[in-house]
Amino acid sequence: MDDHMVLQQWVLTEYQDVLLSLPDGAIIIDTGGVIRWVNPAALIISGYADHELVGEQVEKLIPERFQLAHLVHRSTYNDHPWPRPMGTSSELMVRHKQGHEVPVLISLIPWQTPEHTFVTAFLRDMSEQKALETAVQQANERLEREVKERTADLLLTNQKLREEISEKQRVESELRLLSAELARRQELLMEELHSLETYSRSPASKVTARTYHLLPLDESLPETFSQLTREYESLLEMALQIKTYKGDRSLSEKLRKLAEQLGSLNAGPQDVTHLHSLALTHKVTGAPQAKAAVYFQEGRLLVLQLMGYLAAYYRSYSLDFLRKHASANDADSSWEREDNDHGG
Repeated sequence: MDDHMVLQQWVLTEYQDVLLSLPDGAIIIDTGGVIRWVNPAALIISGYADHELVGEQVEKLIPERFQLAHLVHRSTYNDHPWPRPMGTSSELMVRHKQGHEVPVLISLIPWQTPEHTFVTAFLRDMSEQKALETAVQQANERLEREVKERTADLLLTNQKLREEISEKQRVESELRLLSAELARRQELLMEELHSLETYSRSPASKVTARTYHLLPLDESLPETFSQLTREYESLLEMALQIKTYKGDRSLSEKLRKLAEQLGSLNAGPQDVTHLHSLALTHKVTGAPQAKAAVYFQEGRLLVLQLMGYLAAYYRSYSLDFLRKHASANDADSSWEREDNDHGG
């Protein structure tokens, strides 16, 4: 009976129940690296049949790139064999019969018979665990990428949010400044309106007017003055439309006719100012600040133009009066000369 048969008989006698029932592969190797016995689990891992492995060098199961290094390691281990439990050895590869590599975890246990020293290599198939680890690693890498992408998105969103908040704060600050400026301008406009009203109602001007029997139009002719005020309001509205929409250009002619009406009633500067302040008050009351400001702006030009037309009316009236008076004086002088001639 050869060594293989002796070993197989000894294994089956001593460890049959254990080695055959192991879920891990078990390969018994002699000091020369020859495979002496394999259990069914090792055959499943390697893909070989029993007769294809027994009697072969163990390097048959080692990938070619590792075979030379394995020979050195095996020789070193045989000089000082020691148990290397499963879980403390490095993960290696077993070359499958079909050519692919199977990751395994290997433990070595040396033992002796009366005649020989053997080493049992226990192989644990790590394919599923490797696949799981690979899947976990890929999932972690994918998760890490997603976290980085999400973090980048959040950083960008956060940056945009900060910019929006900053812009909102800037706009709010500008709005506060604008509101303050609008309030200041509104106050100035109201002061201007108050000044116009104060001037038109000046006690001194009223005393002077009464001295020359020239009462203010709103007192002497209240209904006429109200009608003139409404006409001036329409002219003020027309001025605003021309400013905004480039509308009707007949404003100057209508303003001149209003000046002639005022002149025919002996209206003075206070009457015009009062007319202007009342019309302006009606227009700006309840109007938006921006529109009110345009009313004031156009009103300043309008009232100056009205004053100019009124002054022109009075100047024309004065010149006509002087011409008529001069003609009358010339006629009187002619009659006097004729009387003197007859008398002489």
